[in-house]
Amino acid sequence: MEGGKYTFYFSNEYNQPYFVPCQKFLGLKKRFRFSFVTHSMFFDSKHLQELRGRIEAKTGKPWQESILDILDPDEASCFSEYELYGNFMAYFHPDRIVTRYWHNHSVPREGDLDSLVARYGHKFNSVSMHDFSN
Repeated sequence: MEGGKYTFYFSNEYNQPYFVPCQKFLGLKKRFRFSFVTHSMFFDSKHLQELRGRIEAKTGKPWQESILDILDPDEASCFSEYELYGNFMAYFHPDRIVTRYWHNHSVPREGDLDSLVARYGHKFNSVSMHDFSN
């Protein structure tokens, strides 16, 4: 939290299929300028209820079914709850959020926490050790 607002981190991640739900469920024709796909996000239950209500009002179905209905079996990565919720908050509740660049760095599996902090802590907010990066 910063000044009573939720801090939402954003990244340079971009995957077009993630924005299909934003358009279908929320009517957003454009997206936030960056991606909300990061490794952490604060979810507020009151805002989640509102988001689920918007999805159900738009589709006439329970929100879970609505999400399952738009999943593309030919697309390996076609839905992101971070992208949907982040764009929802950015467009419908911009007064409740502060956006900050994520400053993450992908590294191979190496060292202990102290050595990672010493090596990367001055430049990055976080480091990630993905299997696909090794």
